[in-house]
Amino acid sequence: QMATLEKQVIAEMAAQNASRSRASRMKANGSSTDADSDSDISVDSEAPLFTDDESDPLAVAMETIHRRVLEGFVNWCKYVADGLRTPAAVDKRALRSYAEAVQKNHGRQVSRLFAEALLLRVLESLGE
Repeated sequence: QMATLEKQVIAEMAAQNASRSRASRMKANGSSTDADSDSDISVDSEAPLFTDDESDPLAVAMETIHRRVLEGFVNWCKYVADGLRTPAAVDKRALRSYAEAVQKNHGRQVSRLFAEALLLRVLESLGE
């Protein structure tokens, strides 16, 4: 699982680099027509889309991978928090804050994000 997660992070870094390169080439060429737009590419609306060039590519890639890996947890938290028959013992605000923390994980330690994503993947693998 660790090797797979590492490969995903490397692939995400390469994808971000390619996107940045393409955007800079388009900007240099003055291309901004609809034919050159990326409207056919699916973009995670919660993710910061390729922030400034000085941001750490590893951190941005790991934030994206972490968000994708924990997407199911986020949806479960929202579903339970918004449920009509949620037991009184469940803290709905805590569930919403967990979901928000995963979606806005910018600035967290890369090693922590990697460990959380790896732990979830290992647990899912064991469950299978």
